[in-house]
Amino acid sequence: MRDKSKLKLLAYFVLAALVLWPACFALAGDGPGPLSQAIRQELTRLGILNSDGEYGGGGSGDVTGAASSTDNAIARMDGTGGKTIQNSDATLDDNEILDVTSSGKLRLGDAQIVRSAAETLAAQNSGGSRTVFEASNFYAYSGGTPTLPTVRLGQGEVGFYNPSSVDGALGIPGARGQSVLLYSTYTTTAALSGASVTVSGARPAGALILGVTIRVTTAITGATSFDIGDGSDVDRYGDNIAVTLNTVTTRASSTADPTTLFQAAAGDVVLTAVGSNFTGGVVRVCVHYVQLLAPQN
Repeated sequence: MRDKSKLKLLAYFVLAALVLWPACFALAGDGPGPLSQAIRQELTRLGILNSDGEYGGGGSGDVTGAASSTDNAIARMDGTGGKTIQNSDATLDDNEILDVTSSGKLRLGDAQIVRSAAETLAAQNSGGSRTVFEASNFYAYSGGTPTLPTVRLGQGEVGFYNPSSVDGALGIPGARGQSVLLYSTYTTTAALSGASVTVSGARPAGALILGVTIRVTTAITGATSFDIGDGSDVDRYGDNIAVTLNTVTTRASSTADPTTLFQAAAGDVVLTAVGSNFTGGVVRVCVHYVQLLAPQN
């Protein structure tokens, strides 16, 4: 019986609250009486009424914005008045994906994440040091454009990077910046013509030459095949190489040891026509070598 009495009392209390709650708002209206003012003060203290004595916040509201907006766009304050919002290019879609336009940046303190090109994302601090993520590469460098020393991780490689014809350089650095550098340099010939074509100075002075490889980038005409030499040995790096488009050579194409331990002066790479003279075609010549870098400080 006691439990039933308690339940009955609770039911009366809930019913009374439902009946009297709207009355509280009625009494808290614009009436001048002390009861009205006391109820308004208490409802304001509880956060039910705002500072203007309105229920539920702003009523009809006084924040204004543009006549239209971009779907899912993130609203931004316009000016310092606190009551005007504006559209933005940044969106947050229904899948909680934040999208910043190609010209946008995400800033964290003095660091920022920048989308600088298609499939390229860079994290950069105020000093200009960058970490760049591309579709197939990763770079880390200090300021400006990527130059030595730059770390590059991508396409199965680890090394320094230089955007000129010196590409794919791998370094083993020391504490003072000294390093053993492995380079692959390339030169693309002009249209082949005549009995031979010389790529002058392709083999750097003082370098340890590991070998020479080529790729035919435009099918060769005139000659039936060609040799690759160093100016004294006509086919040291390749003998009777095919003239068809995309033909490539490897170190195994050499007819003699392609390694040169030391050469005081820069050396050439010579392409020699076989069967008849060259009348056309383009070849990309790549020289693979080692250089020693002195301490930098």
